[in-house]
Amino acid sequence: MARPNQEEIETFMSITGLSETIALQKLEEHGGNLNEAVNAHFSEGDRNLSTRYTVFVILSN
Repeated sequence: MARPNQEEIETFMSITGLSETIALQKLEEHGGNLNEAVNAHFSEGDRNLSTRYTVFVILSN
């Protein structure tokens, strides 16, 4: 699949507040479909962020 275009990446970033790296990853996971990628983000959340935060909390106690 071709890389999602910069406009799609920037729109995803604007809507979600996430980095370009994550925007690109989510768009690629959803075949470049911006609507699907954004919907998936808000319905699934950022599991990696949650996991990292949980590990940090456990390790810092």
